[in-house]
Amino acid sequence: MRTTSALGVAVLVWALPPSPARAQVASNPYEEEGEATNPVADHAQEAVEHFDRGVAFFEKQMFGAALAEFSASYALEPNWAVLYNIGVCYHRLGRYDDALSTLAEYMDQGGPWIYPERKQFVLDLIDEMEASCGQLAFSPQQAGVTLTVDGKLELHTPVSEPLTLTAGLHELVMQAEGCELRILEVSISVGTTTTVPVEVTPLATLYPWLARKKQMGSFAPIRVSALVLGGVAALTVLAGAILGGLAVGLESEQDQAILECWPDTGPEQCPRAYDLGRQGETFMWAANALFIAAGTMALTAMVLWVVLKLKLRDAAASAVPALAVGPVAGSGSFGITVGVWPWAG
Repeated sequence: MRTTSALGVAVLVWALPPSPARAQVASNPYEEEGEATNPVADHAQEAVEHFDRGVAFFEKQMFGAALAEFSASYALEPNWAVLYNIGVCYHRLGRYDDALSTLAEYMDQGGPWIYPERKQFVLDLIDEMEASCGQLAFSPQQAGVTLTVDGKLELHTPVSEPLTLTAGLHELVMQAEGCELRILEVSISVGTTTTVPVEVTPLATLYPWLARKKQMGSFAPIRVSALVLGGVAALTVLAGAILGGLAVGLESEQDQAILECWPDTGPEQCPRAYDLGRQGETFMWAANALFIAAGTMALTAMVLWVVLKLKLRDAAASAVPALAVGPVAGSGSFGITVGVWPWAG
């Protein structure tokens, strides 16, 4: 005895199973195939509305709109019977790879609940589509690469089984963290297996300055210390030069004061000259101290810079190049490699 869902039952009678060229969608998603699952009441009415619009669009041969409505209905109420309608829409749109995967899921979920006539029709439809498809295999495969086919199917290496795709040209994108972005145009022929190597090149191999930039970032404390010390040393030299200039100026004023006091040039007779002399000596000692400090800081900065260069050299010799998206050699474009693999395996 068949369970009646909250959406109601609309019986669709098939006198004969339709041919693949005349494939039609089922008129009700919850009745056609065996024991259906009762939908959740909160989403039932909305799912019905999407499904009814999908049937109406399909009858008007607006297969793209019908696919969108059936998919929305299935998203609200994932009843396996709706997968048949979605698969048929994919077939009508020529998206055989999507149709094959959807109808395979329909057969798997429906199992013994699918009517024999419908099951045979689906099997015939699958045979028809597979006769218009080829396979895409990947060998050799570089680990850790994300593959995107036609902007919708995403895989991660290693991929064990070949993909079944409609004959024609397909876009294949290869990307990995820290490697070049590759966009390939792959040709698929009917009944053959096209093999594409999964290989991406580390950016640092193409552009060593990127690896150097990253290594410079990892040694930032040493680099910053050397630059700061160098800058402070330069400012210290400037301060010493200013004090030295003041000392020279005081010395000139002392000479003038001595001339004014001549011939009585003793401390008591010419105190201003002696005061200027003491000030000049103080400034000169301060200037010399600053020059010594600046020289010490400059020497330390030079040592740190040499250490940094040595570390960078060692890192460049031993480190694995880091990944990033960037230009690809020979492509003439940023981050894109284009090629066609016409051979079959």
